[in-house]
Amino acid sequence: MMHAAKDSIDLGIICGDIHASLHFYHDLLGLPNVGVTEATTGTMHRLRFGTSDVKLIDPTHRPGAGISARIRCKSEKMRAYCMR
Repeated sequence: MMHAAKDSIDLGIICGDIHASLHFYHDLLGLPNVGVTEATTGTMHRLRFGTSDVKLIDPTHRPGAGISARIRCKSEKMRAYCMR
């Protein structure tokens, strides 16, 4: 049986326009920015909602659209599907 590490879920979003995404989540919705880090896929901006993190990722390489445009980091633990 699985056990939750915390009582929330984190969401990672690969952004096509990081400035527009930060404007929406931070400026309009009011989610506080709790950190910016470099990840294997690009720059990750973490915004907090309760105990959940919304991770906005400005990718190093822009993926194409569709299910075949899968991004894999070196550890193979992160997978993202990009849709337009």
